[in-house]
Amino acid sequence: MPDHPRFTRIPRPNFPCSADRIPIRPENSPVYPILPIRNRHPVNSYVDMGKGAQIDPVAIDEIHKDHVRKEIVASKHWASKFQYYKDENIKMQDETKVLQAETSHLAEEIPDWRESLPVARPEPSPQVPTTTAGRIGWRSSLPQYKLEIYGDHGNCRRGDIVKKFEWPSEGL
Repeated sequence: MPDHPRFTRIPRPNFPCSADRIPIRPENSPVYPILPIRNRHPVNSYVDMGKGAQIDPVAIDEIHKDHVRKEIVASKHWASKFQYYKDENIKMQDETKVLQAETSHLAEEIPDWRESLPVARPEPSPQVPTTTAGRIGWRSSLPQYKLEIYGDHGNCRRGDIVKKFEWPSEGL
């Protein structure tokens, strides 16, 4: 970069940084030029946000500084406001460890509930039909595979609701 009054050496942003001090530029960091005065027209320095809205980059920087400042203040005051969350969590973990140590011998005495269940043996499957036409509905024709095991519930079908509410049948 030429040493020209229109160009200035500025530090590269080094985040996170505190809002109280400006980040110091390391020795070998690149140098960014500031635009010459004649090109720094207010219209050109605004960021287009779409739909005609424009935001000043300086305002964006001030907003970011305010966010950093608030984060620093919040981190300083966190312990005085919310430390009890951490303390309660540690206390609960300690109590859980004590209870697990006291009740660990009980797990050895209680048998696994799955071992007491009877073993279900599959029944032999019926003969597969020889033709493809016989395969259609061959299981559903058997009484043990019927869906309506409690009888015919004809009064609860969709057609009865259509008649009851006088809905048009085309709406279904």
